[in-house]
Amino acid sequence: MGVLHLGQIKQALEVNYFPHLDFSGADQDHHRLSRAVAAVAMADRSGLSAETVSKSVTDHTGDNGIDGVIYAADRSTIMFVQSKWSETGKGLSSGDVHKFVHGVDQLMVSDWSGFSGPILARRSEIEDILFQPGTRVELVLATTSTADLATEQTEILDKFCGKMNDASDLASYVYLNQSRLHQSVVSSAGSQIDLSVNLRNWGSYREAGCVAYYGTASAQEVVEWHRAYGDLLFSRNIRGALSGTEVNASIAETAGADPARFWFFNNGITVIAESFEQAPFVNQKSGNFTFSRASVVNGAQTVSSLAVAASSRPELIESADVFVRFVTVDDPDGDFARLVTRRTNTQNRVGGREFVALDPEQERIRMEFAASGLRYAYRSGESVSDTAKGCDLTEATIALACAAGIDEAVLVKRELSRLWEDTAKRPYKKLFNSSVTATHVWTAVEVMRRVDAAIERRKPLVDGRDRSILVYGNRFVLWSVMDYFNVRDVKARSDFELPFDSGEIDKRANMSIDFISDVVNRKFPDAYPQPLFKNQTKCRELGPELAALLEAA
Repeated sequence: MGVLHLGQIKQALEVNYFPHLDFSGADQDHHRLSRAVAAVAMADRSGLSAETVSKSVTDHTGDNGIDGVIYAADRSTIMFVQSKWSETGKGLSSGDVHKFVHGVDQLMVSDWSGFSGPILARRSEIEDILFQPGTRVELVLATTSTADLATEQTEILDKFCGKMNDASDLASYVYLNQSRLHQSVVSSAGSQIDLSVNLRNWGSYREAGCVAYYGTASAQEVVEWHRAYGDLLFSRNIRGALSGTEVNASIAETAGADPARFWFFNNGITVIAESFEQAPFVNQKSGNFTFSRASVVNGAQTVSSLAVAASSRPELIESADVFVRFVTVDDPDGDFARLVTRRTNTQNRVGGREFVALDPEQERIRMEFAASGLRYAYRSGESVSDTAKGCDLTEATIALACAAGIDEAVLVKRELSRLWEDTAKRPYKKLFNSSVTATHVWTAVEVMRRVDAAIERRKPLVDGRDRSILVYGNRFVLWSVMDYFNVRDVKARSDFELPFDSGEIDKRANMSIDFISDVVNRKFPDAYPQPLFKNQTKCRELGPELAALLEAA
């Protein structure tokens, strides 16, 4: 990489991003190019258009080191970007990185002091995203320098991610240097990728002028594609390779733990290509193919997860196979190719939430609700239009979990789907079993709704760290109120009337809200609220103190 690639990057930025960028306050050429670098970095990481990401640039004297903010909804990740255009080879300084991380650190606790300009104008949007359950944070550092990050810089980033990842993987960072940025602009210009593959038990399908070849490929061969081309493999996909998701973890685990049967457990990979060549073959048991202008349009997570598994246990991948389908079209960027991409990525997926519908206890609870003129919706796609006359499975699960104990309340905050993972054992069986009646479910839901309403009333009245603690600690507050009233064991009334005084619920909810910040700041003053309430060990320490204050009040 050098002058030639730098010139190609500059031309791509000027052509594709400059027309959409606001250059207010960017008087010098390198300032304008730095904003364009922030935009291309956001496009690379989110898959969004040049026009969209250009509007998300926040470079300003009051940005506290944050030059761009973008949200990738497909992987529930908010990305904060720091960018720098450099023609001298000098990249980001440690001071730049420190300022950037400190700025992100402030946003994690809703501290907006010192911010101004475009990023401050997006305060409501950014806070709404950060407060959404399951939101991950990605720090993106982008520069046209060829240098790697220095040890001091990685230590700053590792320290931030370490604090955020206290209970689960919430934060990560990505460094895009000149080589990576060049790959990105080349990809968006339509790069040429030729994939060679040995297909076993292969076949073909011809229809409407298209030819598709399919068969079994070795996982090792797929991993080699990723090693050679990285995320450029997914340039025409609706999203790139995700990281840190349940699906990816499951794929990598299956490939490592049971590689011989990986073919049976995986949905496979779909590739769009412009043309193909087939080498001479003896029989249809094995054939060597080369597909030109190829792109993985479905199965990016399979490819990237196999690469992860191969890096940790390469010997296990040797016996793993994967189903691959190559669809050859005259125009890989045309309408039919886009249809293949869209349709193969929007087929229905069945997860733990759907398997809950097979549990007979759910139907029993629904019938008990119905007998009293109320509705309980537990199947996917069902909903309750009037919440005064019923509830759904999600509400019931959250309410019962927070009534069950601290561990279950933490799990609600960390990964709600885990509660539905296996209907034959805990934690699901602790929440839904033959002793749990519809009136018990309704009682827990009604208490939850009153506590949630109290929290919503208080949110506009608090700011900064106290607001973050209240938002991220909402289920912990709910647990404390459930614990105070012993909702888990109380005998629910058969007429579906709340067995507690509603005014007393509101009173105890407000007390818990008053106490929670003091308890957290005394026990864990330096902890980020978001991961704190996903940490079972720390919440077990906080619980007795909050419960004692509520009991004594």
